[in-house]
Amino acid sequence: MLSPNTENYLYGKGQILFQRTGTTGLLHLGNVPDFGINAEVTKEEHYGSMTGTNAIDKTRIKQKAAKSTISLEELSAENINLAWLGDSIAETTQSASTLADEAVTTIAGKYVEIGSIALSDVVVKTAAEGDVLVVGTDYDIIPEAGLIREIEGGLIASNTAYVSATVPEKTLSGINALVSATTEGKLFFIGIPEDGPAMKVEGWKVALTISGEIKLISDGISAIPMEAEYLDDSANHPDNPFFLATIIS
Repeated sequence: MLSPNTENYLYGKGQILFQRTGTTGLLHLGNVPDFGINAEVTKEEHYGSMTGTNAIDKTRIKQKAAKSTISLEELSAENINLAWLGDSIAETTQSASTLADEAVTTIAGKYVEIGSIALSDVVVKTAAEGDVLVVGTDYDIIPEAGLIREIEGGLIASNTAYVSATVPEKTLSGINALVSATTEGKLFFIGIPEDGPAMKVEGWKVALTISGEIKLISDGISAIPMEAEYLDDSANHPDNPFFLATIIS
């Protein structure tokens, strides 16, 4: 709409999707609280030298680029794989089962793996059908990680504890971090604003780079800080080599 018109005031909302090069289909990146595009222009200035004071008589654009900062609030395996330059997501399944007096070799003062995670109904004994040990006195356990630690002076004998527990079915998503050279692909934004003009943005060749740490311990919502750089794709899009912005309402 032509200005002046209050319908042009934008209270922006929208969704961002990404299609990594070599894949098919667009991956939804989840909730992103802020998104914008910064068009960066570097100018070259020329000063005339025919008078006593040099004055600018010509400017030209020397460099042009565009970048976005994207904060991904959803720590999905797919988003972490993009951020940490993973090459794929390897999914494995922990089957539901029951541990019954499973012999675990323990180490006094150090944790060892039991072999399953997310344990519940944990009971630890001195032997199969033996006495029940006391957590905090004879052993410590981190059931979420499936870790057990023998406490020095406790009743665990010969560095062996017998563990019974319920093991739930779990899907595990493995990410091989920092094995890809780059994360490039198509960035797709669709505006769904509360008020104002909606816009669709298609970046044909966009490099995603993590721009900070992913906080795995935090008082608030953790996020994945990313930077998107729009690269020149003149070979495939000569009319709009960096991105195409389309106002759709």
